[in-house]
Amino acid sequence: MLTAYSRHLEETNSLLGINAQTTKILIEQLREGLGADAFNKLKDELGISAERLAKILNIPSRTLTRRLKEGRFSTTESERILRVANISSKAKELFEGEDYYKDWLSSSAIALGGSAPLDYLDTELGAEEVENLIGRLEHGVFS
Repeated sequence: MLTAYSRHLEETNSLLGINAQTTKILIEQLREGLGADAFNKLKDELGISAERLAKILNIPSRTLTRRLKEGRFSTTESERILRVANISSKAKELFEGEDYYKDWLSSSAIALGGSAPLDYLDTELGAEEVENLIGRLEHGVFS
């Protein structure tokens, strides 16, 4: 039986196209820098453009071009990619795996002042706010 954390780690692995069986392995992968494949997989999974994901990740377009060519992101950039994948995974769990979570992440939310959850993921504080919103929705609190 998978624990909630194991399911979350498994879903995050799926969203990024990686295979980190433990947090320790994931940390090692972050330190090495996630590959360009993780960025592309997340972009494709969310159904957004590379430019939009780069904006969410605070990666300038020239840097993105260089990272995709080199095939690896920095540790800090990798952590931001993981942040988006983690929130996406939680949203996917909220909507029980239905693709509706993608629309929800891209749609304006009253609880976020009319901003889309994805647009809040460019900062750690914003990501925490989206995570809190997901928690409230899981418990039936809609405001």
